[in-house]
Amino acid sequence: MDQETVRYIIDYHKDLLSESEQWALRHILYKEKLAVVQGEAIKARLLLTDQQQRRLITDQAVLNRLADGPDAFLYNTAIRVFNEHGGEKLLNLWAAYPNPHCPAVPPLRP
Repeated sequence: MDQETVRYIIDYHKDLLSESEQWALRHILYKEKLAVVQGEAIKARLLLTDQQQRRLITDQAVLNRLADGPDAFLYNTAIRVFNEHGGEKLLNLWAAYPNPHCPAVPPLRP
């Protein structure tokens, strides 16, 4: 599965993620946000706020799933969602699964 497909599944099928996967995804997003913040005082304040609002997780079981890095976690999660919830039907492949209510676009004329 390529990176674009992984991103598509994660972005458009968040409802199919388990609760721990949603927490891990939220953790990844906030860690990325903290990584780009300039200034240690601002970063420390954001880190404290994120911990108080439980954006950063402390659950060791969830953190273990992130041990191989965010890309590996996203890939493994996308594979699980793909396999458990319909495979290619999740990918919105219009040509493979045409909608009878939406006629095909005719080819362009030269």
